[in-house]
Amino acid sequence: MKTINLHDWQLSGEEPMSRAQQNLLNAACADLASMPWKGGHYLSQDDYRHILTAMVLSWRIIPGLDMGDGKPSMIMLPRSSKELSKSKATEAIQLAFCLGDEPSQFGLTCNSVRWSSVVKLARGISDSDEELSRRFAA
Repeated sequence: MKTINLHDWQLSGEEPMSRAQQNLLNAACADLASMPWKGGHYLSQDDYRHILTAMVLSWRIIPGLDMGDGKPSMIMLPRSSKELSKSKATEAIQLAFCLGDEPSQFGLTCNSVRWSSVVKLARGISDSDEELSRRFAA
């Protein structure tokens, strides 16, 4: 994978997200997949991408079909990350970083994610920066 730096992914505009943003979002979601969700469930890279996209773009909720049992239903339609603009992709990536750095802020009871080198490079974080922050957090 090509090296991604800060200027490659912190973009704004209504144009579709860039390839660098897409690659970084995928890398961040792969790292998040190592983190347990509520109830000890582990989600996939795709699950996290869907969650982040839904948080940024919102879910589409429509009335469900009448199945003949008299129960009203609603259907939540997922949004595709391909719908993200450059600005919204930047927002989703930043949200992924917040979730991985401070899971307790989102009600998760787990440790921070150990980011891959791709993500650390894109954020401008070196291994020594990460080690220092872990020492002071302990």
